[in-house]
Amino acid sequence: MTAGTLASSSGAPTSSFVRMASRLLKIALVLYIPLAFTLLPPPSTFHLVIGYTGAVLVLHFLQAMLRPGILRRIWNGLNLLASLLPTLWFINAVDRLSMPLGQPPMLDYVMGFALLVAVTEASRQALDWVMPLLAALLLLYNVFGSSMPGVLYHPGIAFPRVILQMAGSLSGPYGDIPTIIIEVVAMFLVFGAVVQGAGIADFFSSLTTWISGRIKSGAGLTAVSISSLFGAITGAPVANVGTTGSFTIPLMKRAGYTPEQAAAIEGVAATGSQIIPPILGTAAFLMAQFLNKPYSEIAAVSLFPALLFITCVLLTVHALGMQSNTHPVKFEAHERASWAKSYLLLPVFALIVALTIGFSPQYAAFVATLATFGLFVVDVGIRSWLRGDLRSVKPLAKPMVDHIESAANAVIIVVIAGAIIGVVVTLLSMPLTIQRLSSAAIEMAGGSVVIIIIIVAFASILLGTGLPTVATYVLVVLLFAPTVIQLGVEPLAAHMFVFYLGVAADISPPVAMAVLAACGIAQADFWKASWLAMKIGMSFFILPFLFIVHPSILHWPVTTAHWITYVGVTAAMLSVTAGLSAYFFGPVRPVMRGVFFAIALMGMWPGLGMWPQLGAIAAFLVCAFVVWRLAPRVRAEAAVPFRP
Repeated sequence: MTAGTLASSSGAPTSSFVRMASRLLKIALVLYIPLAFTLLPPPSTFHLVIGYTGAVLVLHFLQAMLRPGILRRIWNGLNLLASLLPTLWFINAVDRLSMPLGQPPMLDYVMGFALLVAVTEASRQALDWVMPLLAALLLLYNVFGSSMPGVLYHPGIAFPRVILQMAGSLSGPYGDIPTIIIEVVAMFLVFGAVVQGAGIADFFSSLTTWISGRIKSGAGLTAVSISSLFGAITGAPVANVGTTGSFTIPLMKRAGYTPEQAAAIEGVAATGSQIIPPILGTAAFLMAQFLNKPYSEIAAVSLFPALLFITCVLLTVHALGMQSNTHPVKFEAHERASWAKSYLLLPVFALIVALTIGFSPQYAAFVATLATFGLFVVDVGIRSWLRGDLRSVKPLAKPMVDHIESAANAVIIVVIAGAIIGVVVTLLSMPLTIQRLSSAAIEMAGGSVVIIIIIVAFASILLGTGLPTVATYVLVVLLFAPTVIQLGVEPLAAHMFVFYLGVAADISPPVAMAVLAACGIAQADFWKASWLAMKIGMSFFILPFLFIVHPSILHWPVTTAHWITYVGVTAAMLSVTAGLSAYFFGPVRPVMRGVFFAIALMGMWPGLGMWPQLGAIAAFLVCAFVVWRLAPRVRAEAAVPFRP
């Protein structure tokens, strides 16, 4: 036996053991979240965030040790120790750290530095270089601030004090943002996994077959509706593409959509799910914290923009279907709709009701998770009993275990993201960096709100192409929101502006992660699909600016002026859709497209007052009626379907 064979045979059991231990730890990591609400004694917030963050880091590096390469395994093993030892140290020192008196022991500095290294390396492996690099630059700025010019100058902070300000003062990776992610976001990820494991995708697939066989553009409309609804439960666009896209994309291609069209439609729909209540994606929970508002209020004010976005996307996709060589899908008998899983909508309704009546987000998600799991157990029990074979329980329960394990991977990534964001936020706040950057931005822009808004828009989209939405939102809000608010923009509008554009990065080239994932399923050209996705999802890029110029659309209308603004903005967005897609209840000729764009400007332009908006509403209704009446004649005159 050769040395290589011996090494391989001896290493195989070890790798198998580590892999099995990793899987069991992942499942335990996920199950701990709902168990913490019921059976386990409630830990203090600090104990929870320290212990859970440490467990996630240890698990991440344990999985990383399975990768080939002896040096890589040694490096990941060292980082595992750099995660485990500080966790044990700080979790036993919570009482002392929460009420610091006197000089801290030297081990606080050593463990704090080790933890900072582990968090930075974990974020580099799990996310990208952007956040670790930003953390390193801010660390240097904190220490060497005395060398900075102009408004960026500060006296400098000693390196040991910077390190102590992290874990040693229960901030940084143990601060407010990581706490919210662990207590709230992770619970919603568990809920999404349990709902998927229970088979809600089967129900949505049934809806797909029911709608797609009835109208020409049905497959595209179904993809938007199903992906948006499903994503509103899970709040994860790329995972949404992988789940719903596996049956909506083949269905669209079967209906006559090109691969690029199918990928673009699925990418936009999956990304748009992040702005749809009740879950709204991870960043919305942090928005509630920043604005000191209940999460239910954030979800409520998000409803109108979300409905407007979905309406515009549906109309654009319908136009694309009517202008393309699409057709209703014919299904065989065995493909017809089955409504057996429709009961899984009950926990979703329970979640919405719990949020509406004032339950905390994490408790509402816990109730919905418990209800879903209970219904799943009953369903599996009944099906096993009908089959007369208890051994069938295992294959029926396997999807639930697989989705819980997948949820663990998502929890690991989001907790690591929260830890590195906590580090960046602490480093930003120490030498009053946020205030200094705000002053510098106002000085550069000459006090112009327009210039500042454009800078914020570019920063949101550029950062969003390389970072998760939550990281983009936190960084841009911390850096620019104080400046925008200082110049007179409403705080809620400023936060929603950043949130929407950060989400829109998922369909913005050159990264466009949601479109990229959809292209892999559709076997489509990425660049063609991503540019088409931007056209289909154009309302993603327009609505944030409407939040700034018409902030009343983020509040429930109570006056006549508010109602007119609501309807005027709706008419403007529908006019943009009609002009871009060249279709609105029928083909739209070039002259009429120009009229629709003019109506959109009139309805959106700030400061014109109530009468111009009423004029825009009336003009839109007249133009829509004219297009509808002329549609048969235009179709008869066209030798081929009109293409914009």
